[in-house]
Amino acid sequence: MKNRVLVFCLVFICNSSYAQFNCNTAFNDALKYYEEARYDTVIRILNKVLFLCNSKKDVKSNVLKYLSDSYYQIDDITKGNHFLKEFYSENPLYKVNATSDPELFIGYFKKYHTDSKIRSGLSLGLINVIIGRVTRTYDFDNSILYDNSINQIQHWKITLRGQRYFYNKFSGNLDVDFGIYSFSSAEYKVDSLTYKFSEGKIFFRESLYLGYTVQVGKYFLTPTLGLYLAYNPEKWMWAEMQINNENSSVTEIIDIPSISDKHRTWQNYGGLIGLEAEFHQPKFIFFINSAYKHDFRNNVKTYNRLSIPELYYTDNDIFLGYLNFNLGVKLINTVKLTRK
Repeated sequence: MKNRVLVFCLVFICNSSYAQFNCNTAFNDALKYYEEARYDTVIRILNKVLFLCNSKKDVKSNVLKYLSDSYYQIDDITKGNHFLKEFYSENPLYKVNATSDPELFIGYFKKYHTDSKIRSGLSLGLINVIIGRVTRTYDFDNSILYDNSINQIQHWKITLRGQRYFYNKFSGNLDVDFGIYSFSSAEYKVDSLTYKFSEGKIFFRESLYLGYTVQVGKYFLTPTLGLYLAYNPEKWMWAEMQINNENSSVTEIIDIPSISDKHRTWQNYGGLIGLEAEFHQPKFIFFINSAYKHDFRNNVKTYNRLSIPELYYTDNDIFLGYLNFNLGVKLINTVKLTRK
């Protein structure tokens, strides 16, 4: 019984404190204390306003603005940055007002708002799994055509990456991705024979990522949306097909010569959605990312998809969608751009 009475009293006291607290009055009082340079009192009141009040966006923004400035005034830069970051997330396109905004708030906002960096790095693709329909036509014995969907897995895709961060320490990054090499392997079974196709080639793929960076403890997570343009001149380094017969121990390996570029060049473009995680060190950033990419259009012309039966290979792949994983490392502060 005593416990119930105690709980009731606590609830009554809490409800009373909510009822008695006037958010608008409290904010106006905080502004008066701010003019008197009583920053500890301002911080105490505004923290209470954030906790107790469900303020409109403009009111909340003003609270965050003066709260961050007050922390800067008492040299608590960490907490000042915390509330400045929260303010920026609420107002990503905000332009400071030199006549009305707090002085230190203006200084720190301009510093972080204009401090952009270009970071370069190298990513190594772990695996690239084709999700959509991938169609290949193989003429295995010069008389029978097999036209089926198969799964193709690409390993060790090396990518050079240049990453530009804007609105540094708050949100967003523009990531330019240049692919330079790919090794792919596909396996296909007909009756007792298993056909495995492997190839290494040079290709060029440019991707633009636009993301919103969120710090989670020591890590940074960046959900991304973007576009890509792929241009593939099919500069093969090598290509081969292995035929494994279950009824014998013989494995036949056939080298596939490169086909004329004018028939094999293709380009397509599409959209992507993904997530990247980063772990920051003083000089490096280690990252791992994953993205699902889907073609808007494939510009491979039908007349370019030549059937060459004697080579056991026809280049008529149509990639509708695929999922890739990459890990890599980026250098920090290779170039620093600051607008003054």
